[in-house]
Amino acid sequence: MAATKELIGKKVKGARGEGTIVDIDVKGNIVVDYNGKKFKHPDVALAKGHIQLVDENFSSEEAKTE
Repeated sequence: MAATKELIGKKVKGARGEGTIVDIDVKGNIVVDYNGKKFKHPDVALAKGHIQLVDENFSSEEAKTE
């Protein structure tokens, strides 16, 4: 559980767009804020690839130019 607490504040990308992890609830669900709307993802969403962490050092615009 300590490793998941480190995810709070990280940016993620999913089917709903880009958002920020704001909380991990007691059941382990990942709460993501998508532009003011909060959505709970199951704890396995990161492992299965339903949501992905966004690398802050590598933007999507840089990927298009390469």
